[in-house]
Amino acid sequence: MESTSIFCPTSEGPPAEYVSAMADLEKRAGRGELTLRQVRHEIFALRERYGAEVALVMQWAARSH
Repeated sequence: MESTSIFCPTSEGPPAEYVSAMADLEKRAGRGELTLRQVRHEIFALRERYGAEVALVMQWAARSH
């Protein structure tokens, strides 16, 4: 399966769709609907989908808290 990035990352902040998807993952994990392995897989898939490098994701997280 070939992955395609749908977002050109910038340091401005994450796209709304990324934020929404991460919030959904947090809620589902909090309710026990996902295992840690599933959450990790979903997070890596989101990062790949949005073309976000680890350093950029860390910047987004730091700004959101």
